[in-house]
Amino acid sequence: MAEDDFGTDISWNASTTELGTVTGEENMIQSIKNRLQTSYDELDWVYEDYGCNYRDYLGLKSDDESLEFVKNSIKDSLEADDRIGGFDLELSYVGDGVVNVLLNVDGTGFEFNLGEE
Repeated sequence: MAEDDFGTDISWNASTTELGTVTGEENMIQSIKNRLQTSYDELDWVYEDYGCNYRDYLGLKSDDESLEFVKNSIKDSLEADDRIGGFDLELSYVGDGVVNVLLNVDGTGFEFNLGEE
Protein backbone atom coordinates (compact mmCIF):
# COMPACT_ATOMS: atom_id res chain seq x y z
CA MET A 1 0.00 0.00 0.00
CA ALA A 2 1.36 3.43 -0.90
CA GLU A 3 2.21 5.94 1.82
CA ASP A 4 -0.44 8.41 0.66
CA ASP A 5 -3.18 5.73 0.72
CA PHE A 6 -3.47 6.31 4.47
CA GLY A 7 -4.67 9.89 4.00
CA THR A 8 -4.12 13.11 5.93
CA ASP A 9 -5.69 14.34 9.16
CA ILE A 10 -5.37 17.03 11.80
CA SER A 11 -2.88 16.48 14.61
CA TRP A 12 -2.97 18.14 18.03
CA ASN A 13 0.00 18.29 20.37
CA ALA A 14 -1.46 18.97 23.82
CA SER A 15 1.89 19.74 25.45
CA THR A 16 2.81 22.47 22.92
CA THR A 17 -0.78 23.34 21.92
CA GLU A 18 0.32 23.13 18.27
CA LEU A 19 -2.11 22.18 15.54
CA GLY A 20 -0.70 20.43 12.49
CA THR A 21 -1.30 17.59 10.08
CA VAL A 22 -0.24 13.97 9.86
CA THR A 23 -0.04 11.90 6.68
CA GLY A 24 0.78 8.38 5.62
CA GLU A 25 1.60 5.78 8.25
CA GLU A 26 1.63 8.39 11.03
CA ASN A 27 -1.97 9.25 10.14
CA MET A 28 -2.94 5.58 10.12
CA ILE A 29 -1.47 5.07 13.60
CA GLN A 30 -3.28 8.16 14.91
CA SER A 31 -6.51 7.05 13.24
CA ILE A 32 -6.33 3.54 14.73
CA LYS A 33 -5.55 4.85 18.22
CA ASN A 34 -8.45 7.31 18.01
CA ARG A 35 -10.84 4.58 16.85
CA LEU A 36 -9.77 2.12 19.56
CA GLN A 37 -9.80 4.70 22.36
CA THR A 38 -13.34 5.84 21.51
CA SER A 39 -16.24 3.85 22.97
CA TYR A 40 -18.34 2.19 20.29
CA ASP A 41 -21.10 4.53 19.09
CA GLU A 42 -19.79 7.36 21.30
CA LEU A 43 -19.72 9.42 18.10
CA ASP A 44 -22.73 7.77 16.43
CA TRP A 45 -24.17 11.19 15.66
CA VAL A 46 -21.18 11.75 13.32
CA TYR A 47 -19.88 8.29 12.34
CA GLU A 48 -21.60 4.97 11.84
CA ASP A 49 -19.90 1.93 13.42
CA TYR A 50 -17.03 3.92 14.94
CA GLY A 51 -15.23 3.03 18.13
CA CYS A 52 -14.37 -0.10 20.09
CA ASN A 53 -15.93 -2.05 22.95
CA TYR A 54 -12.67 -3.24 24.49
CA ARG A 55 -13.38 -1.21 27.64
CA ASP A 56 -16.21 -3.63 28.39
CA TYR A 57 -13.56 -6.10 29.55
CA LEU A 58 -12.59 -3.91 32.52
CA GLY A 59 -13.29 -5.81 35.71
CA LEU A 60 -13.19 -9.23 34.05
CA LYS A 61 -10.73 -11.90 35.12
CA SER A 62 -7.26 -11.78 33.57
CA ASP A 63 -7.69 -15.01 31.63
CA ASP A 64 -7.63 -16.28 28.05
CA GLU A 65 -11.39 -15.85 27.64
CA SER A 66 -11.22 -12.15 28.56
CA LEU A 67 -8.19 -11.66 26.32
CA GLU A 68 -10.11 -13.22 23.42
CA PHE A 69 -13.04 -10.85 24.12
CA VAL A 70 -10.71 -7.83 23.91
CA LYS A 71 -9.06 -9.17 20.75
CA ASN A 72 -12.43 -9.68 19.05
CA SER A 73 -13.57 -6.18 20.02
CA ILE A 74 -10.42 -4.64 18.54
CA LYS A 75 -10.63 -6.85 15.44
CA ASP A 76 -14.26 -5.85 14.80
CA SER A 77 -13.37 -2.18 15.16
CA LEU A 78 -10.42 -2.37 12.76
CA GLU A 79 -12.43 -4.27 10.16
CA ALA A 80 -14.89 -1.34 10.07
CA ASP A 81 -12.14 0.96 8.66
CA ASP A 82 -12.15 0.80 4.84
CA ARG A 83 -8.47 1.72 4.62
CA ILE A 84 -7.34 -1.36 6.54
CA GLY A 85 -7.15 -4.30 4.17
CA GLY A 86 -5.48 -6.73 6.51
CA PHE A 87 -3.73 -6.87 9.84
CA ASP A 88 -2.06 -9.11 12.39
CA LEU A 89 -3.09 -8.60 16.00
CA GLU A 90 -1.37 -10.01 19.08
CA LEU A 91 -2.49 -9.43 22.66
CA SER A 92 -0.87 -10.42 25.92
CA TYR A 93 -1.20 -9.59 29.59
CA VAL A 94 1.64 -7.58 31.06
CA GLY A 95 0.34 -7.59 34.64
CA ASP A 96 -2.54 -6.35 36.78
CA GLY A 97 -5.05 -6.64 33.94
CA VAL A 98 -3.00 -4.47 31.56
CA VAL A 99 -3.18 -5.72 27.97
CA ASN A 100 -0.32 -5.22 25.54
CA VAL A 101 -1.56 -4.80 21.94
CA LEU A 102 0.79 -5.37 18.99
CA LEU A 103 -0.61 -4.48 15.59
CA ASN A 104 0.82 -4.78 12.08
CA VAL A 105 -1.45 -3.18 9.47
CA ASP A 106 -1.46 -4.01 5.75
CA GLY A 107 2.08 -5.36 5.80
CA THR A 108 3.55 -1.91 6.41
CA GLY A 109 5.55 -3.26 9.31
CA PHE A 110 4.54 -0.65 11.85
CA GLU A 111 3.56 -1.91 15.24
CA PHE A 112 2.52 -0.07 18.37
CA ASN A 113 1.07 -0.61 21.80
CA LEU A 114 -2.20 1.05 22.69
CA GLY A 115 -1.62 3.74 25.26
CA GLU A 116 1.85 4.67 23.99
CA GLU A 117 2.38 8.27 22.99
